[in-house]
Amino acid sequence: LFGSSVDDQVRHLEESRRLKIMFIILAWVCSVLGLSQIAASHRISMKATQERLNASMGSEEASSRLGPHMCNIGVHYYIEHAMSCEDTANLEMLGCLLKDLQFNRPPPLYGGIRQVHWFGGDPEQDAFEYYRGSRRASCVFEGEKGKTHDEFPIPDYCSRAMVSELSSVYDGRLRYTRLLAGAKVLFRTTAATCKSVKSYSLARIFKKSKIAKACWNMVNDWKKLYCLKYSECACTDMSDSGCHFNDEKVQCCRSKYQEFLNSTYGK
Repeated sequence: LFGSSVDDQVRHLEESRRLKIMFIILAWVCSVLGLSQIAASHRISMKATQERLNASMGSEEASSRLGPHMCNIGVHYYIEHAMSCEDTANLEMLGCLLKDLQFNRPPPLYGGIRQVHWFGGDPEQDAFEYYRGSRRASCVFEGEKGKTHDEFPIPDYCSRAMVSELSSVYDGRLRYTRLLAGAKVLFRTTAATCKSVKSYSLARIFKKSKIAKACWNMVNDWKKLYCLKYSECACTDMSDSGCHFNDEKVQCCRSKYQEFLNSTYGK
């Protein structure tokens, strides 16, 4: 009995040491790579995205703006929609009235609801947090300019619908915060490509069991929903009239979201 207790203690110490080593390695990789240079193979598409962003930022009434995309400031990744809910009276077409399903109501409109955050290192977080960001510039969080990644060529309605779907499980119980959980997706690309779509499944995304998630996992789940469903609503013209306020494209997003509400995952 005494020997077994000692063995248990040794195993516990070894496990703790392994976790500490993993965390140190993860922190080192994050500091060296900044998590923004991982998708080196997609530099050409990111350059094109950035050129469009730079061109649009010079005008308050840009005819073509950056589509929904991922951002990062250091090791923290988050989702940013193309448009602020302050930019139009037609809140429905931008998806601004879609509900955070944990609370069964839309996120508060006072902030414009452009950014969605899941702070994987915050043990107190039990829901998505919504931030205004900048109405024009991309990836500005709390006054700090971050890295802008590839745009996803979909209407904002689709982007907000994807967040609404994820809010059904990102509740602090089924999905709870843990920084080390992000190690599983550390080297996943932020590019708007779906080469690994065959390995994705809705059943895994909405599994009704407790799973630890960091911010990297959240943005990866958002991308998976794009690849599995909402990429079918892709815009060929990323102007406001050609995408975010295009009746056909927005209706496609509505239909995809309704599929979720009608499914076992949305009930």
